[in-house]
Amino acid sequence: MDLSRAYRQLRIDPRDYHLLGYRHNGFLLYFDIAPPFGLRSSAMMCQRTTSAVMHMYQVLGCSCTNYIDDFGAAEILEKSSAAFHALSTLLVSLGLESLPEKDSPPNTSMVFLGILVNTDDMTVSVTPDRLHELFASLFSPLVS
Repeated sequence: MDLSRAYRQLRIDPRDYHLLGYRHNGFLLYFDIAPPFGLRSSAMMCQRTTSAVMHMYQVLGCSCTNYIDDFGAAEILEKSSAAFHALSTLLVSLGLESLPEKDSPPNTSMVFLGILVNTDDMTVSVTPDRLHELFASLFSPLVS
């Protein structure tokens, strides 16, 4: 499961708004209330938020791992639907939105951080899209 537009769901302390302002056309001022993508502290905010979610999830008796805005877990088939539902419910109760296309019931394979894990075949592999990107970069001419 992934958070949808994770950084935009987080909020900056109102006392720090003035630190995220910028000027456009010399006179218009814009202030962001969410951490901007690319700011080192934004990634830390997101990681700390999802780590807190994982702690709450563990208190519910489930286990999962997280990386920035991605959640990944493996569970026995009998418990997987309940565990998935528990994480979905927890995210909703915290006001966090997950990506709809990754909001599907659990099955025997998942992509986590670009790696395809398949428990039917007991294999771990690179996704076809990622493999295509890797081959394209290998055979593209070097730019100097």
